[in-house]
Amino acid sequence: FDSIPTNLPGVRVGELMPNTSRILDKLCVLRAVHTDNPSHPGSSYEMMTGVLHPLGKGRDDVVDSRSDFPTFSSIVKRFRQAPPGIPAAVVIPEPIFNVPFYPGQHGGFLGSRWDPWRLTCDPSVSDFKIPELALQDGVSDSRLTARTGLLNQVEASAASSRGDRTWATYLTDSQQAFDLLAGRRAKDALDLNREPPEVRDRYGRHKFGQGCLLARRLIEAGVPLVQVNWHRDKDDDTPMWDAHWKLEDNLKRKLMPPMDQSYPVLLEDLEQRGLLSETLVIWMGEFGRTP
Repeated sequence: FDSIPTNLPGVRVGELMPNTSRILDKLCVLRAVHTDNPSHPGSSYEMMTGVLHPLGKGRDDVVDSRSDFPTFSSIVKRFRQAPPGIPAAVVIPEPIFNVPFYPGQHGGFLGSRWDPWRLTCDPSVSDFKIPELALQDGVSDSRLTARTGLLNQVEASAASSRGDRTWATYLTDSQQAFDLLAGRRAKDALDLNREPPEVRDRYGRHKFGQGCLLARRLIEAGVPLVQVNWHRDKDDDTPMWDAHWKLEDNLKRKLMPPMDQSYPVLLEDLEQRGLLSETLVIWMGEFGRTP
């Protein structure tokens, strides 16, 4: 592929990035990021945690463990409190993976309490919803309120005899869960039908595009960190960005068009809403093999 000029003098990008070329003045290209790690699991671990995996570089047999260093979204969740009724860290629409589940995507040695809220979903489907935020059949809002009141009475009685840290942690976590279930902030933020059709069209009616739009809505609602992973379609011959075959066809038709459509729109949308100056948007991959 050829290269094309951008609105940043002296910097060029690939010809499949015409929309990105027009907003390059909003970007800071970090050319020195380098892992020197030719394996996906190990380099993903470096990307997500900032440290080298204990087994070293070039290993395809590393798997996730609770002794891992925590992923950056868990660090944010641990030290940056979210507003009431809002999760502190959200990962959509699926984890990064090949075989097996890649390490460096949860709270690691911090414990599961600090795992990010991982949502496996497809925001591009017409009936998109998050099952985890829906009450079970037969449980109305009033019944949930009654259950919460009963639980509070039991917990108040138990608290007098249980003063340990585990009990306090449980109370905090359960309250956050109830806030998510009973409140509207998270549900409203995840409701893409609240967006005008023309805005959804600008982002692109595909998984990545609607994922970027969902990220903007979550950031606007006060979620401190949102991570949008590129998806992998199991029934497609496009191996995410692990492009080993059909390079020209996959890049021209399946990978670059949705990326070049949605990423610039996300930045422009954040700027128009006054959010870009206080939102750090990082676009990264775990490594890039040279030709």
